[in-house]
Amino acid sequence: CKFRFTVEWDVDGIFFLCGIGNAEHNNHCRIQAAELCFPARLLQGAHREILKDLGGSYANCGVGRNFVFKKEGLYFSRSQVRYLYRDDEFIYNQHATDAQVTAPGSLLKYFNESQDVSYCILGNLFDKETGSGTVINELRSDENNTPVTAALNEVDYSDLLDVTTAHRKAYGLTSDDNLFIAVAWVYTGEMRLLRQFPHVIKVDDTSHTNNEKRPHLTFTSQTSSGKIFTWLRVFLPNKSAGCFRWIFSFVLPKLIGNDILRKIRVAITHGDLQETSQLDVAIRTHFPRVQRVRCGWHLVEKGWQSFCPGERSVQPAKKADFKYLIHIIKYWLYSWMRPGFCETEQEYHVSKACLFSFLQSPRVLAICDDKEYIPQQILEFVTRHVIPHEDYYAFYHRKFVHHFDEFNNCSHEGTNNGVKSGAAAVLPGHDISSAGKRLHFQGKLRCAELAKSAAKEFISRELWCEELHTTHDICTRGQSLIVNEWAMRLKYAVRRCTGINVESWKVVITTTHREIMGSDCTEVSKDWDKLPIPIFHRVRTVTTHSSGRLYCDCGYSHRVGLPCRHTYAVICFECPDYEGPTAKDVSVNWWKSYCHLAYRRDNLESTSQDKLDRLFSYLSGIDIVAGPLMPTKNSQPKSSSEINIDFEQKTLLGCIVNYEEHNVKQILDTYGITKNFNGYNCQTHLAVNYEHIELFQNSWDAPCWKISSREKLKSSLSELLAVVDCCDNETEGEDTVNTVWKQINKATVALRVLSFAKKSTGNLCSSVEVDDKEKEDQQWVSMTQERENKRSRQFVSSNGLR
Repeated sequence: CKFRFTVEWDVDGIFFLCGIGNAEHNNHCRIQAAELCFPARLLQGAHREILKDLGGSYANCGVGRNFVFKKEGLYFSRSQVRYLYRDDEFIYNQHATDAQVTAPGSLLKYFNESQDVSYCILGNLFDKETGSGTVINELRSDENNTPVTAALNEVDYSDLLDVTTAHRKAYGLTSDDNLFIAVAWVYTGEMRLLRQFPHVIKVDDTSHTNNEKRPHLTFTSQTSSGKIFTWLRVFLPNKSAGCFRWIFSFVLPKLIGNDILRKIRVAITHGDLQETSQLDVAIRTHFPRVQRVRCGWHLVEKGWQSFCPGERSVQPAKKADFKYLIHIIKYWLYSWMRPGFCETEQEYHVSKACLFSFLQSPRVLAICDDKEYIPQQILEFVTRHVIPHEDYYAFYHRKFVHHFDEFNNCSHEGTNNGVKSGAAAVLPGHDISSAGKRLHFQGKLRCAELAKSAAKEFISRELWCEELHTTHDICTRGQSLIVNEWAMRLKYAVRRCTGINVESWKVVITTTHREIMGSDCTEVSKDWDKLPIPIFHRVRTVTTHSSGRLYCDCGYSHRVGLPCRHTYAVICFECPDYEGPTAKDVSVNWWKSYCHLAYRRDNLESTSQDKLDRLFSYLSGIDIVAGPLMPTKNSQPKSSSEINIDFEQKTLLGCIVNYEEHNVKQILDTYGITKNFNGYNCQTHLAVNYEHIELFQNSWDAPCWKISSREKLKSSLSELLAVVDCCDNETEGEDTVNTVWKQINKATVALRVLSFAKKSTGNLCSSVEVDDKEKEDQQWVSMTQERENKRSRQFVSSNGLR
């Protein structure tokens, strides 16, 4: 195209120069209308209003782009959609003062305008009286809508004062400038859920939620239906002790209240040292009934990734067996945290000793491709990174604590992932204001979802449990748990105890020990009967309380709030015409009416709601450990004499199903555990010991675990070399070596005679004549000594021995 024109300028301005140029257009390629750039400001009408609503709901810009393309056939870029998401008043009528509003200030303004948010903001203000900065906290709660400011002048917050004062100087802030430190907030709907289900809380932080790289700390709990909700969100400047002290010792008592904190029983954390130390301080001060639990998933899975070898450590031919071994060891570690395995401290120590012996057995060494450092590395991981936390993960510490058998915060990790990948996701590029608004919107959306789910359960009736028609007032998850316990009652035998003041019964399993632990579909359970994990056969005792309720020593009703299979077995034994469980036998937390009606402030009248709240609060406070009532006996109970079963509780070592008692005693003696099970010797655990060959012959007979004579001899030689290298007295070491050499020479000669009888050529000693005994012995001894010296040096260097 030859079209052109000339533009010039002078002191008066810009002008076109006439008479120069070409006015003809030609040779242009035609462009389709859909390919032209359509200005976003020209989009008007209902579709523009819909885009504004999408922006208000924090939808992704790609959603708006797809909507415009579907309705108008126009392609808008993400920046154009982002422009349309914003309100016209914000775009065109923004005041000059609003341009200087910071992201924390915008978030604070949003919280003040919202009537459903309680918050705490931590900051540093300049105190004109003292002439220096001071740490202050601004609090607004449901009880007081007017923000209250308090100075944190205690010694406990001196580190925060020093750090923030240094930041004020680094940023060059004046006396009129305020320094934002942290913010914590809770939504009213989430506070209601916390009042309903406060027994177990999970604490963890996540990253990549804002453009300031601030850690995002969240607190979650779980409803009776198994749904996770986040009830407290915090943006911290860092993960220092002062920040966590502010959260646990100030924010929780002030923002949540001591009434709710007193109902918390278990707090699960991932193990951050600063976090756990300040949580322990707050537990001793504000909520002493809380028991801190270390997340089992972080201990086992994350710890294994950091300190243990992977699947590529062995040859491809043994990779499958090594992978199965890893599953077994992890499952063994989880058995210390889960119910049904180690319910007492003594059982825990026995299981621990069996694990040490198993890791140092020739079977594990063979699976590890004869690499001695692999089982040693696994053993060091268990003793140095898992066992030191046994006070915070062992199940026997919380056997009678109401915590729904939770031992990890995997559900919390899933919540953190949903925050950053959901429909209204929080991204690393968002500022504090945008991230806080999106998180608050996610909380409101989650509360609406849980409220709808609770209402649906409240007005519906499950058809899959028509057999137990008396449980329709219990939520769906509670019904499924009761159905399982009710079905398992048939696998137990009951005998009534006589000669004592309190009425009691003995309950014993009548099937294999596989069903003692319940059904398990994990990969580890495929060879359950061959697992080396100790399984204890127990005799349960069910007693009658003065209130007429039944209590079982298994602790299931204490932990979950539902009757156990042992109590149902006793009830059916005494009352054969018993119809089935009812809502009166379970904790109020499992009631549909409690999940739907408790502590709400929307539909019902204030007087009626207050009465319901007082009733539910009373019931939730008294029935945590309540068992079922013994029904009225309308028929003749069964006779105990008809059942030919041993109801006597055996000794601790005798009740292990998959171990022989003498083998367990040998293991306990080897690993330094006393009769009172007071502890163990760490040096004994870390020593290399592969002598227990026969202990697991009957417990795990898989073809892949068959050990050859060479492997058995190799493990013994390795142990012997380790002992010789550790000898302080050289004379004792030389005497031991000479004695061993004599035995080796005798065995060598005998084996070589057999070897030459089978093979005359093709072996190492084919050139040695059988009749020349002295020459043969010298050659064999020299070769053996050289080979074993080399192995000894390699073993010493790899294990750090002297």
